[in-house]
Amino acid sequence: MKKTLLLIFTLSLLFASCKAAPSQNVTPATETEVFTAVPVSNWNADPNKVRTLNPTETEVFTAVPVGSSTPLPSPMSIVPYWKTSLLIDLPFQVTFPNESQEYQRKEIYSSGIALNTETRWIIDVQVDKLVQDVGEASTGLALIGYTESGTIQTFYLVYQWGKWSIGYQPVSTDSNFIYWKNLQSLKTPTQHFELSISSDGKNISLTNSKGFMFQDTLRDRIFDGAQIVAASAQIGPQTKITLSKFVIEQLQQNELVNSPRLPPDFLTPTSIVLGNNEPEYIFHVAVNGNDANPGTADEPFATIEHARDVIRTISPNMQSSIVVYIHSGTYSISQPIIFTTSDSGQNGYDIIYRAADGETPILSGGLNVINWERITDSQLWKAKVENVKDFRQLYINGVRAERAASSKPVTGIRWAKGNFSDRDGIVMLPSNLPEILHPQNLELHWIYDWKDMRLPVIDIGQNTDGTKTIWMKQPYFSYALWMGTGANNTHQWFPKYNVPFYLENAFELLDEQGEWYFNSDTRELFYMPRDGEDMKTANVVIPKTQNLIEITGGIVGQEVHNLVFDGLSFAYAGWTRASEKGTFGWQAQDLIVSPAWGDYSQEMTPAHIQVNSAHDIRFERCRFEHLGAVGLYLAYFSHFTN
Repeated sequence: MKKTLLLIFTLSLLFASCKAAPSQNVTPATETEVFTAVPVSNWNADPNKVRTLNPTETEVFTAVPVGSSTPLPSPMSIVPYWKTSLLIDLPFQVTFPNESQEYQRKEIYSSGIALNTETRWIIDVQVDKLVQDVGEASTGLALIGYTESGTIQTFYLVYQWGKWSIGYQPVSTDSNFIYWKNLQSLKTPTQHFELSISSDGKNISLTNSKGFMFQDTLRDRIFDGAQIVAASAQIGPQTKITLSKFVIEQLQQNELVNSPRLPPDFLTPTSIVLGNNEPEYIFHVAVNGNDANPGTADEPFATIEHARDVIRTISPNMQSSIVVYIHSGTYSISQPIIFTTSDSGQNGYDIIYRAADGETPILSGGLNVINWERITDSQLWKAKVENVKDFRQLYINGVRAERAASSKPVTGIRWAKGNFSDRDGIVMLPSNLPEILHPQNLELHWIYDWKDMRLPVIDIGQNTDGTKTIWMKQPYFSYALWMGTGANNTHQWFPKYNVPFYLENAFELLDEQGEWYFNSDTRELFYMPRDGEDMKTANVVIPKTQNLIEITGGIVGQEVHNLVFDGLSFAYAGWTRASEKGTFGWQAQDLIVSPAWGDYSQEMTPAHIQVNSAHDIRFERCRFEHLGAVGLYLAYFSHFTN
């Protein structure tokens, strides 16, 4: 009997509040600041600690006051905005004391990001001594980059010897620092910092709330090849660090194709305002519409995005709600529809995106698969699939089909040592493993205790003793095995060769009705129909898009608000992390993302509709179906890294 896959629908809501950062007694930067440059040879050899040193050289750098920076131009067709992830904020704060004589690291929850755009960290930090004479203790923050090859890179912002310093170490197992600056004028252990790193990893800047700014351009890229950049508190012996704000912001860009065309009498409401419950403006969207139309019932818009852009021009003066009626049909979503603060209802009124009366609009991330042909002398049918890199779901007439998989679980007989580690693969008896023509598409699927783990295969090898070895995709297999070798190894959570697992996603396993397999090399999709399914007329859909809607506000006081989605269906969105890296972690929604996983190195399963930093957002009478991950996630700020 086939195993049943469980889709978990999660609704989470995190709240935080903010108040002004405490004042700091920091001397404002003068036009020129003196910084200390420290030779690499002065560092001690322990790569796990922030190094302490005796300065031997000085260099002069120019510090530019914040007010003198040149403003960025305002593009006509690109609207930049900062996507914000708030991890710590007052009245909540986090304190890490270290009463030991050793350095400690404490990871900051869900701080992993990709440095693929300009990124800044906004930090309220205070460093305190637990005893008066702590000597060379270095306490502050470490930004840690993890590469696919396993290299760990670290950027430091630390307080030591009565001043703040920044530095970069490209390889954690090497004592070499390619960059270090002592910020001589920053002597106060309590600071409000803004640290920025450009997307190319070569430009860095550090400012504080008193007008200090340090800027530098590096010769070599920092975090080169890093897939994620996490953050940790670094606590020196006999010190403590308190974080009352920790915010990550990344520069995003919204592309506006054209300014919306308004009808000549647009300033006259399309319906007379009779009271607070009457809409001031009414627009219509239909699949057979045109964005050059005025958006009336007779001449509707074609896209929700265009209706959104039109509303932006009139919402600041709202005197009643604005309603967009969306008519029946499938609205294909190739990129998520983005709503920002500028899309909020104003003056206490709502902006409403509503299904037209008695109609069923579907916002779909799916792609229809057509032109099926039957394979001669076989129960199988096949079709070509272009313009989709990968997918993990297939729906036939609205019913989900299963990927080809073994009917019964199998076990291995021992670990196999490879080039990466002593547990790179699983040795199998040939009777438990059929010949697989495309082993790079194969997955192993463990289900035991409360765990549901999927891990990709890279190859299958033949051994001289007649056994076979399934070689797992690294470094992700090692990340999963790490769950059984951490600080708390009383529970054996990792995938084991002698715990039964299923084989999935191979053509050779396609042997039951309702199963399918996609050959990514030939772009051919194979399916064995169920009784009663006619592939010449069947509606076959695969997911092409992950995110359907993203609602993202700013910091406290700049949230998106007063948006309503009423009677809409959200369908056919996918999620392919399991194909690329696997899915494994402590709990169902917490997935491990890095080898230095600690207690906090996880990410949550993403949602197809993501709401970040918002209030008064309503989803009423909406339907979520045929989705590959979580339907809706409500958060004060996004904690996803996928």
